[in-house]
Amino acid sequence: MALSHLWLEPVRFAWLAAPVVVAAVVHVVVLRFKWLEWLRIPLDGGAVWRGRRVFGDNKTVRGAVVMIGVSTVATMLQGVFRLPSLEYFDYGAANLPLVGMLLGLGFVAGFAFPYFAGGEELAQYPDRQAWLFAHLGGGMIALLVGPGQLWLGHKNRHIEVHRKLGLGYMGAIAVSVTAAFYLATHTALGWVFGAGLSGLAVAWIITTGLAYAAVRRGLLHQHQEWMIRSYVVTFAFVSFRILVGVLQATGVGSLQEQLAAASWFCWAAPLLVTEAILQGRKIFAR
Repeated sequence: MALSHLWLEPVRFAWLAAPVVVAAVVHVVVLRFKWLEWLRIPLDGGAVWRGRRVFGDNKTVRGAVVMIGVSTVATMLQGVFRLPSLEYFDYGAANLPLVGMLLGLGFVAGFAFPYFAGGEELAQYPDRQAWLFAHLGGGMIALLVGPGQLWLGHKNRHIEVHRKLGLGYMGAIAVSVTAAFYLATHTALGWVFGAGLSGLAVAWIITTGLAYAAVRRGLLHQHQEWMIRSYVVTFAFVSFRILVGVLQATGVGSLQEQLAAASWFCWAAPLLVTEAILQGRKIFAR
C-alpha cells in the first residue's frame, strides 16, 4: 500500500497533532476578536513572587479552556470522519491515552510557546534564557515524539523509523536534562524546588537510559516498560502545570510551597502509579 511508505510517516504524525494545530488557530481567532472576555482571568490569580507575576496576565483561563476544549472536540471529529490510513490506532474507539496526549500538547501550546515569543514570560529569566530555551525545546520535542514512538514500538511497525525517532527522543531528553540541572542549581525558588527539578532530571536519565540498555540487549518487553516510564516522566511538564493550578485554586500553601510540592509530585506520583500498574498486571495475571 502506498500509504505504508516510510516517507508518509510525517503526514501521519501531522494527523496525530492536527487537533492541537486547529486549537492554536482557534485560540488566535479568539484573541483577535476578543471573544470570551469573561474568561480572561489570570491563571496565577495575580500572585507575585519576588516582585514578578508567576504567569502574568497573558496566561488566562480562556486560553486553557480554548486549547483543551478545541483539541478534545477536534479529536472526537477525527473519530467520526475517519482516515484509517493515517491513523496509528483506532480513532473510532475511545482512547484515553490520546486525550491525555492532546491535553499535554494543549498545555505545551499554551504555556511553552509564549516563552519563545519573548515578553513578560521570557523576562523572568534574564540571565538564563538560553538554558530555558534548551530545556523547553528538548522537552517539547520529546513530548511530541513520544506517543508515536510508543505506538510504533507496541505494533512493531517501521522498525527503522522507530529507531531513528528513538535516537531523536533520547537526544532531545539529553538537551533538556542538561538544561534542567543548570536551572535547578540557579533557581530563585528555593532549594526544595531545585531538588525536585533535579530529581525529575535524574528520573528522566534513569528511565530512558534503561530503556536504551534493554533494547540493546534484545530485551524488548523490558524496553517497552521502561519507555512507558520514560514518557511518564516526560509528561511531567504538563503534570506540573496542572498541579500548580489545582493548588492555587484551592489556596493550599504559599506560592513557594505550591511550586516546591509540584516540582516533586509532577513526576514522582505518576511514576509510582505507573509502576503499580505495570507490576500489578504481572502479579494478578494468573
